Amino acid sequence: MFSNQFLLLLGDWRGFGDISNRNSRDILFGAATAAHQIEGAWDEDGKGPSMWDKFVHDNQSRTADGQNANIACDSYHKWSEDIEIMKRLGLSIHRFSISWPRIMPNGTPNKINQAGIDHYKTFINALKEAGIEPLVTMYHWDLPQYLYELGGWLNEDIVNYFGDYARVLFKNFGDDVKFWATLNEPKSTCLVGYGTDTAAPGLNLVGDGVYRCAKVQLLAHAKAYHIYKDEFAATQNGKVTLVLDTPYNEPATNSSLDQYAAEVENEFNLGWYANPVYLGDWPEIMKTRVANRSQLEGYSFSRLPAFTQEEIDYVKGTFDYFALNIYSGTLTSYADDFPIGEPNFYLDKGMTNTHGEDWTPSTVSWLYSYPPGYLSNLLDAITEDQVNVIGYTLWSLLDDYEWTDGYTQKIGIVQVDFDSPNRTRTFKKSAEWYQNVIATRCLVDECVE
Repeated sequence: MFSNQFLLLLGDWRGFGDISNRNSRDILFGAATAAHQIEGAWDEDGKGPSMWDKFVHDNQSRTADGQNANIACDSYHKWSEDIEIMKRLGLSIHRFSISWPRIMPNGTPNKINQAGIDHYKTFINALKEAGIEPLVTMYHWDLPQYLYELGGWLNEDIVNYFGDYARVLFKNFGDDVKFWATLNEPKSTCLVGYGTDTAAPGLNLVGDGVYRCAKVQLLAHAKAYHIYKDEFAATQNGKVTLVLDTPYNEPATNSSLDQYAAEVENEFNLGWYANPVYLGDWPEIMKTRVANRSQLEGYSFSRLPAFTQEEIDYVKGTFDYFALNIYSGTLTSYADDFPIGEPNFYLDKGMTNTHGEDWTPSTVSWLYSYPPGYLSNLLDAITEDQVNVIGYTLWSLLDDYEWTDGYTQKIGIVQVDFDSPNRTRTFKKSAEWYQNVIATRCLVDECVE
């Protein structure tokens, strides 16, 4: 059907209204994209290089097909066609990211690229004219290369650079953008980018760098949030959060040990970032497990860097709504602590995960290795659990550049012909199906009314 990654927006008590007075027509149905994955024009109109540009240009074998994102879907030039596609689908919200190096070529406020600002202003205005609400992601894995060379997400100075970038975005686009997401999937960009050598920046720091990256990203998110609240919220009246991602972790059995394992797995996935933002500080189980293993590994300190009380207070509560990306689920089993050896995030959490026997693989994409049904469960959450669901954006609007998979994964609901210089767009059956869901608010015979 389509990729089961989606953005789910959930309202909290700060102003989204009472769900008892809402119906299906209030839910914002949309689709998502990311700048590096669709825009192309990688060095046009003053844009600087991102760390992904450098990472792939230096070694084309880093992607499955040896391709890069220099052109991608060419959406930098074909954005108006993309909006027509959104209108045809009936979307009421569109989640997209702004390219940091297109606004600030080297990531610093020393040089602001007006051409980049003008491009996004035009795009946002066109979305609004089409009746489509923009949800803007400020960072989707395309760190300016210059800032990476300064240490990237391991350098706490990036917190202030990100704050300066956020201020430019709020100043230029805040009158028209009411939904902001500071960071997309910070866990994944840290764990995959800093925890492996296969994705940018490819440092393979799975024992300590992933935790350092997480702390810096959370402080950067909080910096942007406070800038908005202190300088812009009173006049712009928007909402800010970060977008988290997690699998759903089901205990493999009913045993108390497997139930504990699923809880630990949830804390090391969702809790890693959600706990500091929504409750304050790292999850206790993370602090305990990483500290214990660090000591046994010979460290005099925990590899999970501690927040000061001032930092805990600064990060806590930096959200106006809850945004979640979901890909898959796992069956989680308890495992005795792994032997002490090389420090490793996965050994720190110490659980084992499998998929159920009925979750058969598909030749289409690794994202399809489980049956569909997220919208059906979302419907249950609304009707049975009275969850205040604000919106849903599926990934992805277009076939795009899927990072290390290049163009081998075709997970958009709209096909893009990457062999054509025109990057021809064609509706897939999934687009037609989604178009009908939006129009009717029905999943087969299930409707939200």
